[in-house]
Amino acid sequence: MTLDNSNNQLLSFKMNISSHFLQIQWQISYGVMLCFIPMYIYYQYGIEGISFSISLVAAFFILNLIPHCLIHYNYFSRSKGKYFCINPKSKTFEYLDSSSKIEFKLEDVDSVITTISKSKANRNPRLFPWDSYCYSRISLKSGDEILITSLMVRELKWPIKLPNESIIEAYYCWI
Repeated sequence: MTLDNSNNQLLSFKMNISSHFLQIQWQISYGVMLCFIPMYIYYQYGIEGISFSISLVAAFFILNLIPHCLIHYNYFSRSKGKYFCINPKSKTFEYLDSSSKIEFKLEDVDSVITTISKSKANRNPRLFPWDSYCYSRISLKSGDEILITSLMVRELKWPIKLPNESIIEAYYCWI
C-alpha cells in the first residue's frame, strides 16, 4: 500500500510478508535472468564454456546477494514491531514501538528527510536489487525521531504536505 490517499481514510502501516516479497522479488528476478547466461553460452559455444559461465554467474549472484541480505536484515531489524498510522483528515500521526507510543500532529513535525536510491530518484531502471529500499526520518520538535522504512511502506509519498521535506539520493540506502 502506498501513502497516496485521495479519500482521506485512516492509513496504517507495518511490516508484513508481502513487503518482504516485494523487496526480495528483485533478487529472484536477477537469479532467473542470470540462469539464461549459461544456457546461452552452451548454445553458442557448446560444453567447453559451460563450467566457466556457471562459475561466473554464481559469483555475480553471490556478490549481489550479500549486500542485498545485509540491507534487508538492517531494514527488518529497524522495522520489526513498529506500527505507523496516519489520519489525513485530522492531520494526526501515531507511531507505536515495542517500548513506546508517540502521537503527534502535523504542527509537531520539524523535518522529514527521505533517503532513496539514485536510480529511483532519477526514475531510471533499477540496476541492483537493493535500489528499491528507502526510508524516511521524521524529526519532531520534541526531539523524538521516527524511522519509516520501505518494509513498512512500499513507496514513501506522503498524503499531506509535511514541513521541511527533503530528499537525499544515495547509491546504497543504509540506515
